[in-house]
Amino acid sequence: MAVEAIEHYLYNILTVMLNEYGVSSNFTKQIINTIKTQIYSCIQHWSDISFRKALLLLGYEEGLFYEPAGKLDIKCFVVATIRNSPLETAQSDNFGQAGLSSSLSDGQVKEITGKAISYFNALNFEELSKAAKEDGHFDFYGVLAQQYPVSWTALQRAATSVGKKVVYTRVVFEKPFIIKDFVPVDINDQEVFEAVFDGYSCEIDPELTKALHNSLINNYAFTADCFKMVTRNIKKLLQIMEFLLTHERAFVTSNYYIENGYIERRNRPLKAAHNLSDMIEHYSQTSDLGHKHAKVLKEVYSKLRANTK
Repeated sequence: MAVEAIEHYLYNILTVMLNEYGVSSNFTKQIINTIKTQIYSCIQHWSDISFRKALLLLGYEEGLFYEPAGKLDIKCFVVATIRNSPLETAQSDNFGQAGLSSSLSDGQVKEITGKAISYFNALNFEELSKAAKEDGHFDFYGVLAQQYPVSWTALQRAATSVGKKVVYTRVVFEKPFIIKDFVPVDINDQEVFEAVFDGYSCEIDPELTKALHNSLINNYAFTADCFKMVTRNIKKLLQIMEFLLTHERAFVTSNYYIENGYIERRNRPLKAAHNLSDMIEHYSQTSDLGHKHAKVLKEVYSKLRANTK
């Protein structure tokens, strides 16, 4: 019965909604297959609190503010497994890949996430987890956790520790992680980059390449407003974090400052930004942050203000 409940959501609710919105059948299959893999992998780990919290942390900056009312873990689950999928492509400037004549509206995406929250909030996740384990579904997130141990450990510690600052034993690694297709480029170290892409693609685009190179060569922290502003593709996100943390660089958002072995965070996360104005406002809010976190955000705030005058 538990597995049937997931299949019912995927094929009798979400698929129907995507069809009504005009998403092509091929792209709908791509969305459904990705979400299906992510849901089954997530629920296999539901009773593993540290694993679950690490994964749901990636949805916390949005899930905390999602509607309708529901359990916070379920809201974050919806962000991590459903919203963070090729659904993002259908709402981006690359909507043509989804067979659409225009991108999905904010209202349509909110309808998808809202129905998912209502549906899954009523289910027993302990039963879902047991059924998923018994059926032997592919453990997508489990594989990623093994492939990117430095970044995954950081997420676990950020999600399960209390207090503004977290100090933990550094994860030992044999050599710094290298992202496939990453090619360093010469850039102006004062340049501020604004990347425009669909937010789910695995591609290491030129803007991201420049930002990573800037961090590597000039010993700068890599900064973005929130996890989703880096990418909604968890594999790509973990690759970026693994690259930075194993090269002794910091990964920083408005809410988190992360090094291998050290974390600073905001007591209550700011809502994930939607635009540059939100980002500037977030970077200006540093009064209650740890020293390292505040220093990075102040520097970025100063650069953004200088580039938007």
